[in-house]
Amino acid sequence: MHKPRSLLDDVEKDLLDDKPIASVLRKLVLLGGRAGSQRLRDWASRELRGYEAGDTLPMYRQLPAAIQIDGVLANTIVKHQTVSVTDFPDFVQEDLSERAPIPFGVGEVQAAIELHKNEGVVQLQVPGAPVLAQMIDHGNPFQRTTAVYWSVSTSAMAGLLDQIRTRLAELIGELRAASPTTELPTAQQADNAVNLVINGPGARVAISQVVNGEASDIVVPQRARFWTIGKQVGAAAVGIATILAAVIAWLQLQAG
Repeated sequence: MHKPRSLLDDVEKDLLDDKPIASVLRKLVLLGGRAGSQRLRDWASRELRGYEAGDTLPMYRQLPAAIQIDGVLANTIVKHQTVSVTDFPDFVQEDLSERAPIPFGVGEVQAAIELHKNEGVVQLQVPGAPVLAQMIDHGNPFQRTTAVYWSVSTSAMAGLLDQIRTRLAELIGELRAASPTTELPTAQQADNAVNLVINGPGARVAISQVVNGEASDIVVPQRARFWTIGKQVGAAAVGIATILAAVIAWLQLQAG
C-alpha cells in the first residue's frame, strides 16, 4: 500500500516538473499554514503579491540597471540616453545606485517580461526623478529632461524568476533535511529554513515606499541611499525633505 503523498511531496514534485512558480508558491503558503510557520507563509505570500512599504526585500530582487533619460535638446528628441552617477552633484553620486529594486509579485514580473520582450528592457522610475531632471537641465535653457528611469533588461528579470525557483528548491532541501521521516516540518524547522535560505547575512534590503507599482525608496543594510535616510516610511520622509532642501540650496548656489 502506497503512502499518501504529503503537501511537501506535492510542492517538491511541482518544482521538479517545472510547474509555474506562482502555483508552487501558493502550495508553499498552505504548507506554511499547516506547519504553523508565519515566516514561510510571509515569504511565499510576498513573492506572490509583491513587497510593500516596510517589507524586507531580498538582495536577489535588486537587479543591475542603467540610469537613462528622455528629453528634448533644442529641436532634437532624446530617448534612452544613458547617464552616469558622475553627472550629478557629489552628495548624489555617493548614493545613487545602478541597481533597481524589483518589489513586484512573480505574476507581474512575468507579465513585464512578456510585455517588453521586443524592446528587451523594462523601465522603472528612479526615486526623486523630477529633482534629478532639474539637476541635469540646470544651466541649459535649451534642454528639458522629461523622464529619469532605470532600464532593466528582460533577461535580468527572467533571471530573477530563476533565482526565486532556486530558493524554492533550497527551501525544500532544507525542509527535507530537517524532517526526513515526517509529512510536515515543525514551525521551528520551517522558520529556520527561511532564515537560512532567504534571510541570511547580507541577503536583504528594506523598501520604505512603493508608489503606483514602482519602487521608489530602498535602504541597503551597509549604507542608506540618498533618497531614504531611514528604514521607516516616516524616517524616509524626513530624509527626502532633507535631500530636497540640499538640492534646492545647490541649485540656488549654481544660479548665483
